[in-house]
Amino acid sequence: MKYTEVPTPSADLISRIETATIEVLENEAQAVVALREKFTPYAKHNGFIRIAYSFGNQNWSRDSELYYKQDGKKVKALLVRDEFGTENTDQNRGNYTGWRLYLTAAGEWVKIKRDGNWSQWQGEGEGWGCGCTYESRGYVKTMTDTEVAKANVFEKLLAGLAKSMTDMCSKLPERYGKLKARAELAQRTVEALKA
Repeated sequence: MKYTEVPTPSADLISRIETATIEVLENEAQAVVALREKFTPYAKHNGFIRIAYSFGNQNWSRDSELYYKQDGKKVKALLVRDEFGTENTDQNRGNYTGWRLYLTAAGEWVKIKRDGNWSQWQGEGEGWGCGCTYESRGYVKTMTDTEVAKANVFEKLLAGLAKSMTDMCSKLPERYGKLKARAELAQRTVEALKA
């Protein structure tokens, strides 16, 4: 019988890797806190968190959406991770899958996981939900900074946040222009009515 040598790393290397792993987790947790603190104020200038969508489903109106709410108001947030996807079950049907992570204007991390189905057949309903509609196995949950750090690859958090901020920054000048035009119209109306 031939003897095969199995390589093993040194105990010193294993010890250094374990120490580095702890340092990385601590540093990434601190970085997640810093991201939350820095970018929370920008979330109020972004969109809402959609938690359900249905099209042509008999249980809903023709075209419906639901949004995450707190105290009866839709919550604004920055999309930080977008892992939504689809799967085919056959050529013309499939499932909506995946999850998203948001940073809300209140400084909370909100993770949504969706569940649903899609169809390319005319008249056949489709939709998805995050535990708030029909038989959805999805969910909406808040996460702590530590949970976000442990559950995500930090580079993907940065990339997702950068994309969300880039998208928002490209839309803000148009929004400002519309707000300015509305304010000017209201001011001219007041001046005209005083004359």
